[in-house]
Order: sequence, then C-alpha cells, then structure tokens
Amino acid sequence: VDTLDKLGIRENTLILFTTDNGTPTKFITGFQNGKYIKEPIRSRANGKTFIGGKGKLTDAGTLVPLIANWPCTTPAGRVCNDLVDFSDFFPTFAELACAKLPSDRVIDGKSFVPQIKGLKPAPRKWAYCQWKGNAWVRNQRWKLYRDGRLYDIRNDPLEKSPIRSDSDTPQMFQIRNELLPVFDKLKK
Repeated sequence: VDTLDKLGIRENTLILFTTDNGTPTKFITGFQNGKYIKEPIRSRANGKTFIGGKGKLTDAGTLVPLIANWPCTTPAGRVCNDLVDFSDFFPTFAELACAKLPSDRVIDGKSFVPQIKGLKPAPRKWAYCQWKGNAWVRNQRWKLYRDGRLYDIRNDPLEKSPIRSDSDTPQMFQIRNELLPVFDKLKK
C-alpha cells in the first residue's frame, strides 16, 4: 500500500486479500523437554468460534475472508456475505479489464464486481468444493455432500448433526433437489 501511495496509483488499484483454506488445527507455541508445544488455533466468523480446519470440508476449512480495498470505489467497512468461489476471480478480473471471456470453454465463475463496488449484486446461488474424493455444494444456509449428508450450516456450522434424507421436511427435500443437480452439471 505504501508503494502504491508513493507511485500515486493507490486510488486506481484494487487490492484483494484472501486465502485458499482455513487455518491449521494447531500451531507451535514453544519447545519444551524435547517436544513441540502445540495449541489449537481459534478463529471467529459471524460471532461463532471455530477451531482451525485446514484440510477439512467444514466451514472451519473452507470459509475464509475475502477483503477488497479500492479507494473511492469499494465502500469502506461494508460486509457482504455473498458466496464467492475461486472460479469467480477470472470473470471478475475480465470484467474489470473490460475483456471478453473466452467462448470456447465453460466458465463456471460469476463476476463479483458489483459486490466490490458496493452495488446491488446478483450473487451466485451456490458454491462447490472438493477435497480428497469428497465434495459439497452449498447455498447460504444449506450444504449437501456428494454422499447425501445435508447440513443446516446456519444452525450447525460445525456439522455435528447430518440430516438424513429419510427425515427430510418438505423444505429439506426441496433443498436437496436444488443442490443435487449441481454435482451432475459439474461432472460434464
């Protein structure tokens, strides 16, 4: 930021800060009697405390900050809880550069330029994640794993109580029917 200020280009530069996964479960805080002392890492998101979950498909491993800073363009202090996934960066950068997306391939991403500019966005309806043979698709509230486990993330962010399909309410049945086709769509 200091260099951008010195060069006089700070006002015209978008800075994005994010990470690709959550924090590790523990970190080394010392060394005693020939052994490392490891303590859990705790993070807070939306008023809830999480133990680090790097390498896990829970929110502790996949819910990460995305900070956008662009003076005179991005509203300061605004929090947006829309879903963004890494496939969204390519269309976002293309839109910012006034470049056309290639037409010879499928682009799964959705530009988040409206969110960066503080405009009324049309946020993505779902996000997808996979790791070591498992995968989920989720919307703001519900997360469905490929193996059929469904979680109400708003009320069960640590994913302790999977909802089995044989105990679905009509709402949960509808959620499954909305999210399940995404797995097939992405296979193609």
